[in-house]
Amino acid sequence: MTVETTQSRRAELLAIAAGLFAEKGFKNTTVRDIADASGILSGSLYHHFDSKESMVDEILSTFQEELFAAYDAVLAWMTLLTEGVESGALRADLDVELTYRFIRDTVWVAVRWYRPGGKLTHRDIADQYLRILLDGIAHA
Repeated sequence: MTVETTQSRRAELLAIAAGLFAEKGFKNTTVRDIADASGILSGSLYHHFDSKESMVDEILSTFQEELFAAYDAVLAWMTLLTEGVESGALRADLDVELTYRFIRDTVWVAVRWYRPGGKLTHRDIADQYLRILLDGIAHA
């Protein structure tokens, strides 16, 4: 088994365990439950993890790392917007937090509905969004 396959299997086992922990609770989920849901013997889980506790520790630490990475990304956007206001590149009356949320939500919504190969390319959509944002939607 390659390292990549082992890591993939580990991630799969953690996802199954996380689902069971969420559904049944940590205390009510047994190693046998996780093994059964994974299609392996209980003892085989110990090839990948020391204990059920080590599984939950890894699940939580991975979640925390992802959360901190997301926080860092938000902080970068907020910093850029703040610096833009302070330098005069952006309007002085700009609400930085509201602007960040507007940009984030606009991108997030587009990511949810956009499908490659459709009527509009990703560049078409970005251009249209920018025209709406910068020029508005009313006739000048």
